[in-house]
Amino acid sequence: MNWSILRWFARQVGLTDGRIFDPAFDGRMAEIQRPAKLPEGRVRIHFFAADFETDAEAELFCFGTGDPNKPEPITTELDGATIDTAFVEVVRGNLAGRLSEFLSGDTVADLMADRRGRNTLIFITEEAFSGLPFQVNDTDTLRYLGAHTVAT
Repeated sequence: MNWSILRWFARQVGLTDGRIFDPAFDGRMAEIQRPAKLPEGRVRIHFFAADFETDAEAELFCFGTGDPNKPEPITTELDGATIDTAFVEVVRGNLAGRLSEFLSGDTVADLMADRRGRNTLIFITEEAFSGLPFQVNDTDTLRYLGAHTVAT
């Protein structure tokens, strides 16, 4: 099937994302969000899961090559957000252990199940968006697992 035609149709009828016509799409659409006003000592973290062969590949995806003229791949894929990578963390290996440092056991279990076997977690704190409106969603590389407010 020609997905570009369906995406064109979606735009014509006012849908913001033609992926809704893709049978593999799980139905979660991106929404424009504004950074939350949080009480002192709290931070909101957005969680993503991904699959990378190596730590270096995951780091390259999130932090790029250091070339100031070339955006990081994570910024390119999450095109609805401006991301300051100083507020991004990549976790490989003991994923549940890292999550349990600041989330409850039930929340950790939910996130571990929702990652669907992907071997890497990426945390982006809301400070990464520099106070600007943003959209975060699933991409070709990333599965968006949601956001949680935690103590700093």
